[in-house]
This record gives sequence, structure tokens and C-alpha cells, in this order.
Amino acid sequence: MKSHTQGCNTCCAVLQLFLPTQTLIGTSPWCRSADAAAASLAGRQHHDTACTRHRYQATVAGRHALAVACSTTGEALAGSPFDIDVGPGPAAAAACRASLAVLDGGEERPLEPGANPVPTLPAGAEVAVSVAAADAYGNAAAAPGEGSGPGFAVEALGPGQAQLPFARRPGGAGAFTALLTAAGSYDVHARLGDVALAGWPRVLHVAPGTSDAARCL
Repeated sequence: MKSHTQGCNTCCAVLQLFLPTQTLIGTSPWCRSADAAAASLAGRQHHDTACTRHRYQATVAGRHALAVACSTTGEALAGSPFDIDVGPGPAAAAACRASLAVLDGGEERPLEPGANPVPTLPAGAEVAVSVAAADAYGNAAAAPGEGSGPGFAVEALGPGQAQLPFARRPGGAGAFTALLTAAGSYDVHARLGDVALAGWPRVLHVAPGTSDAARCL
């Protein structure tokens, strides 16, 4: 063996092995550390008189073992299998998922997407948006924070197209909340940087609350 790459990579990194021409590269086992699901690999081979070069693209985060053996004798090459740790790539808007809920007495009541009719809430309702970050291959990723590139942002366009930014909730970079006090329709947007998350914006209606004598004229 001439060389190999080993250590910490991120998904979409290309892993290379330069092997003598009489070797066989196998997948024993390329599997996720969290469960037994097989990893997705795209492989290419390039031959010359001295060696065979194998290139694999790892798309599943976790610890992998790459087994290499002689194609003639079946004997494993020295050092095989090679341990490779693959971490998630950066968060991708198309793969991130966000949920919408109304806070009721400290409990979250989910508002399902595509509901018909559109959910109607009373004025003064507190709504929450929770975002689960994932990379382009669906691996759970860390939510981007301040100073580490574009982050998550949630806002609502309310009556008269008034902008209502959501505030971050304590305990997570992907948790947001806002009070909807003005009656009317709202388009709730969830973005990663300037890119909308899949399934967003969502529509909400807010109805007037009960009469408040102190505010009646």
C-alpha cells in the first residue's frame, strides 16, 4: 500500500486509497456507528502499472471500517481494516426541518403543515418554531451559530406586511418564539441564511380576542 487517508472527515469528503494492483477493496463493514444501516458510497477506480487508486465519497456520518485484502489470496493488507471517522457536513436548507407549534400553558401543541382549514389562533397566542439542522445527506448537523456562517432566522409577515421577528428561545440555536397580538393573516418564514426551509412559509390566522373593557372606547 502506498498511502491511505484516515481520521476525521466531513460528509462529501473524498476518501482515497492507493493500493498495489493485486488488491481487492471491500466494504467490511461500512456501516453507521449508531445502527446497522449500510453507508452510501460512490466509488471509482483508476489503474496504472503500479497501483490501483480507489476513491469513495462517504455520505453517512459515523465511524467506518474500510477493509482491503489481496484479490489472489484473500489475505488482509497490513493495517486493514482502516478506521475512518466521518462527521456531518454543514447544514443545508433543503434538508433541515422545522416544526410549528402554539404554546399553551407551557406545553407545545403542534400545528400540522397543510392543515385545512388554516389554523386560527386567538390574539395574544404564543407560537414556537423548532428547527432541526441536517446536512445535504440528511445527517443530523450542529445548528449554525453566530460567527459560523449563515444561521437560522424566523419571522412572520403580518397584517399590512408588518415584519415580526421571532426571538430565540433559551436552550437552543434552532428554537424561536413570538407573540401574535394583531388580528389577521400571517406568513411565517423559516430560513437558513436567505434560503427558505422546505415546506415554508406557513400560514396562520389570528382572530380577535374577547373584549377588554379597559381598552373599549
